[in-house]
Order: sequence, then C-alpha cells, then structure tokens
Amino acid sequence: MANAALPPAPGTPRLRHVFLLLAIVVAADLVSMWILVLVLPGASEAVRELANGILLAAIAAPIFWFFVLRPMHRRALDDRARTENALRAAEAAEAQFRTIVETAQEGIWVVGPDGKTTYVSARMAEMLGHTPRGMLGRSFFDFMDEDGRAIARQMHGEAGIGLLGRHDVRFRRSNGADLWAVVTANILPGDGARPGGVLAMLTDITDRKGAEAEDQRLSQAFNEAADCVIVTDADGIILWVNDAFVRVTGYAKAEALGKTPRILKSEVQEADFYADLWRTIRSGEVYRGMLVNRRRNGEHYFIDQTITPIRNDAGRITHYVAAGREIAVGVMPQAEEAMG
Repeated sequence: MANAALPPAPGTPRLRHVFLLLAIVVAADLVSMWILVLVLPGASEAVRELANGILLAAIAAPIFWFFVLRPMHRRALDDRARTENALRAAEAAEAQFRTIVETAQEGIWVVGPDGKTTYVSARMAEMLGHTPRGMLGRSFFDFMDEDGRAIARQMHGEAGIGLLGRHDVRFRRSNGADLWAVVTANILPGDGARPGGVLAMLTDITDRKGAEAEDQRLSQAFNEAADCVIVTDADGIILWVNDAFVRVTGYAKAEALGKTPRILKSEVQEADFYADLWRTIRSGEVYRGMLVNRRRNGEHYFIDQTITPIRNDAGRITHYVAAGREIAVGVMPQAEEAMG
C-alpha cells in the first residue's frame, strides 16, 4: 500500500515569518523616529516616559517573537504534523485491516456484550446465505436449528455473549442447508471488568463433515458386513478390520492391527502363489481367488478373496482393501482336495 503524502516538516521559518519580523522591526523604527523627532523635543516628562516605554516595547517585540513566540509556534506546528501523521497512519492501518477482513476466506463475526451481532464480514454473510446488514442485531442462535442451539448452549460462553474457545458448530443457511464451521471465539476488551463482546473466526468445514459422515457410514457398513474386511497400508500393515474378521479368524482387532495378513498364512499355498498375488495388486489390478488361511487356533479355512488397490489423486497406491467370504468345507470338493 502506497504511503500517503505527509505535510512538509516545519523545521525552518517560512518566508512570511521573515517578512513579518522585518515589518515589525521597520514599524518599530518608524514609531521610534516619530516619537523622538516629533514628540520628545517639547513633551512633558510623562510623555517622554511613555515614549521611552513605547520605544522599549517596539525593540522588545521582535526579540519576544523570535525567542518565545516563534519556538512555541514551531512546537505547535510539530504537534499538528505528528497528529496528522498519526491520523493518516491510523486510517491506512484501518484500510489495510478492512481489506484483510473482507478478502479473508474465514468468516468474521463480532457480537456485543448483549450477544447481538455488531459486525459480520461479507464472507461470513455469504457462508450463511444472508447479507451483512440482515445479520446485524441478531445472535448466533438465530442461525441454528433447535438441535444446533441445544448443542451450542452446552458450550455457551460467559454472560451469554457467545461461544468461547474452539468448537465445531452446525449453523443453518438461509436455504435450510447445514453449514458446519470451526468457530474460534475470544472475548474483546471492554470498559472495566465488563467484556466488550466476542470476536469469532469461522472456517467452513461442511465438506469435511460430509466426508466424515460418509466415512462413518462406510465404516459401519463394512463393520456390519458378513464378509471379512481388512484394510492395510501400501506396505500391507493392517489398519482396520471388521467384526466378521474377528469372528472368522479368532483374532481380536487389537491383535491384528499393526500386523500383516501373514498372521493368516497357511502352508497350503506355496511362495509362488503369494508372489503372484502381490505382483497383481502392486500393479494396480484387482486380485480375485480362493485362499486357504489359518485361524488363530491353527485351524484352516477357505475364503473367496478379493483384494482391491486404492489410489490417491496422484495415482499412487496408498491402501489395499481385502474382502472375503468364508467357504464351508464340503461345498467345494476341490478345496478339500487342496487341503489333503
């Protein structure tokens, strides 16, 4: 931001001050000459004393101006310049702050000591589908549904002025849709012990909440599935298993996490079989086949297995998801022959 032009420093006397000083000196000389020539020769003693006083005043006036009034005048000019500079700096800072506020991606919301909105940024109003003017004089709770208000009141701040600290809060947009936001609120200073209100910064996390809800639904669906489900990282370390895995293998979830699927490895398949399996999934292809695994108690079981590689946005494999259904002995004679 370009700096505002400042007034010239009043460090040196202006030309008009010099002319004024010369005018005073010339006037004093003229008055003195007039008194000496025209008044003093025939004047009384009182008149002569008055003339002497006028003469002294005429001589002292420029001296008084130069050594007393002029420094005072210069100090006044300096004070005025400093005041003007401070005002310009304050105006520049305010303009810069307003630019930051109005261009920030976070919503900014200020409420007074009575809990009523005194300021919202354009971004904040946009997030809720309102106008800044339409939000003034209203509280946080006016933009929540009943469930949101009930949760918010449990986190309510001091003196009823708002939510203090950092919370995930659900608001209601003007079109009825949910707005999830991380609210970070702090008390503004006021007069004496009474707070001046609350300043809140709001970050829209609606998409994140939606993704979390979807992940929770998927997790619940996987957990309740009849098939065994295992999630590993790219190195095959087990990150998650469902309840069916526990039921079929006999391993508790805590026992499986951090291990690899080798804990299920039987001696029925040879090393080439597993090498081919890993070669398939590491190339990004889905593996489908029947495996003979071993439960925690050492008992073998058949499983119809599907292993799917999961890629990130860059195309790199980050996880594997293995889903399999146990096959009962006797259903597939060839499986029994494989077990000998």
